[in-house]
Amino acid sequence: MEEATQLNAMKHRARIANDEEMLMKGMLNVQIEKKDPMAWANVKKIGRLISKKWKLKEPSWQLISESRR
Repeated sequence: MEEATQLNAMKHRARIANDEEMLMKGMLNVQIEKKDPMAWANVKKIGRLISKKWKLKEPSWQLISESRR
């Protein structure tokens, strides 16, 4: 029962933080982001396609890490 209470408290704090962020963005005239579910669905499709056709021994994250050095 204690874990459920802690989880609810964490969710509550996350909602408050999100509300504060939105308020601050509004006060600073920052454009509020709108998430497009279709865009994320397309990103997931592309990711699956890339992973299916991946031919290199190294994983993509390792190549990205090495390219940044």
